Amino acid sequence: MNNIKISAEFKKYVEYNPENENTVIGVAMSGGVDSSTVAYILKQQGYKIFGVTMKTFNDEDSDAKKVCEDLGIEHYVLDVRDDFKEKVMDYFVNEYMNGRTPNPCMVCNRHIKFGRMLDFILGKGATYMATGHYTKLKNGALSVGDDGNKDQVYFLSQIKKERLKNIIFPVGDLEKPRLREMAKELGVRVYSKKDSQEICFVKDGKLKEFLIESSAGKVLNPGNIVDKNGKVLGKHDGFSFYTIGQRKGLGISTEEPLYVLEFDMENNNIIVGTNE
Repeated sequence: MNNIKISAEFKKYVEYNPENENTVIGVAMSGGVDSSTVAYILKQQGYKIFGVTMKTFNDEDSDAKKVCEDLGIEHYVLDVRDDFKEKVMDYFVNEYMNGRTPNPCMVCNRHIKFGRMLDFILGKGATYMATGHYTKLKNGALSVGDDGNKDQVYFLSQIKKERLKNIIFPVGDLEKPRLREMAKELGVRVYSKKDSQEICFVKDGKLKEFLIESSAGKVLNPGNIVDKNGKVLGKHDGFSFYTIGQRKGLGISTEEPLYVLEFDMENNNIIVGTNE
């Protein structure tokens, strides 16, 4: 790998430093292009690295293991299925049942990825955990990365501050298209792999089905869609399938667009109104 040819603009990412050989880094690897490229560049820079993949709700992505084999590094699988179900999936369903719109990635990052996984990596003797997030650390605080389209600071904002000293984000100053180009030059097998979906445990377009199955049908609680004066405009299947500010998918026809304003939990009504 040390003889690899790479464009001048990417050379700084693969510069070898013998002092790095004294530092052990565990790379959180999902099997995608971002984390795989991080592993490649850290190996080029001389760090002693190993990869870790979480087993969350199904079998882990086999691509992560293959990338580790390509690099000749150890690959560990951390089974967090019980914690993931309790802290992420159950939370996700319960929030929807209470008329709120959850952000499972933030909860996962705080408790699972930068909780259980970071502890595991440090327990293996590493000084740092590296990830493929598009963010930076400045003066010990999270900062927006250079790719505005991939900014992930918000999703990382619930990480405990004292944990940041053991985390690095090696590609925070790259934009995603450039990272893919570098990955291709480095020979990363997954350089063209599609990005993962936003909610990893819910199939695209299948949120309603997931909520019904996961709650054993408890999310189904039909009621009325009403305006601010209480006039019935339509029907709903339950608060879980709507969110504040929603316009599309209300199933009602009016002259001007209506948005979900609030949930009347006592009367099981969804109240809608105009943008104003």
